[in-house]
Amino acid sequence: MLTIFGVLWFLLSLLIGSLNDILMQTLGGTYSSAQVTFLRFFWGTLTLLPFMVLEWPQRFRTRRMPLHALRACLLFGAMSLWAFSLNWVSVPTATVITFTIPFFTLILAFFLLHERVDWRRWLATVLGLMGAAIALNPSGGFQLEASGLLVATLFFALLDILNKKYAIQEPMLPMLFYSNLIVLALSALPALFFWQSLTTKDHALFCLLGCGSNGILYALIKAFQKAEISILAPLRYLELLFSTGLSYLLLKVLPPHSTWYAALLIIPSSFFVLYTVVQRKAKG
Repeated sequence: MLTIFGVLWFLLSLLIGSLNDILMQTLGGTYSSAQVTFLRFFWGTLTLLPFMVLEWPQRFRTRRMPLHALRACLLFGAMSLWAFSLNWVSVPTATVITFTIPFFTLILAFFLLHERVDWRRWLATVLGLMGAAIALNPSGGFQLEASGLLVATLFFALLDILNKKYAIQEPMLPMLFYSNLIVLALSALPALFFWQSLTTKDHALFCLLGCGSNGILYALIKAFQKAEISILAPLRYLELLFSTGLSYLLLKVLPPHSTWYAALLIIPSSFFVLYTVVQRKAKG
């Protein structure tokens, strides 16, 4: 029964993630990526503040502020690029690009953590990155603006490594709060430079975006508490179906054929890399 609830929490995180990307793309059509990033983290910080205040002052104490700052810098870079590049590609295409995170994690682990990588995983990585190139070249021409998604994905992979190595030493709520707060501070000046007045409706949408960002992480935590990662990892690829369905329902947009061709390369390759990681952990 716990596994079923874990799966449901994980699927909820994928659904919220797809909705958040659609919100970012919709709002990005009116506001600059700097303002979108700022308001996303403004509402993310504001919605976490009551939970921090409830346990004043213990929750605000931290010995790892440099870690929070480093995570926030990577998160600021990733989300700024993501918000910008979503203006140039469909949400399903962006979803396919996120499936390349295991490849970047593998490359970074090889160079930074000196992990051993066999030829099969290198081959899967090359095939997966070829798929990413196909996704970002729907008409045969390179989309420089959309390539920010790949750089953002690299930052997300760096965050994954940082979280695995250090994040367990810090409670989740302060880590999430300080990351939101520092990104808010980093994005304030660029947002001010490009600032546009908001409508009441858009204020509400930005509030949903910020709440959704925290909701994704909360749902993931609950999922991993109730189910093994080996069960949840393959479900990650269902996000492509969620993002495609929601994009069509809400925006009347379908991804180009290149997105599906890319998925045929990226999904099996990414699944293989994730499978080998799970197998290694199972063997100790």
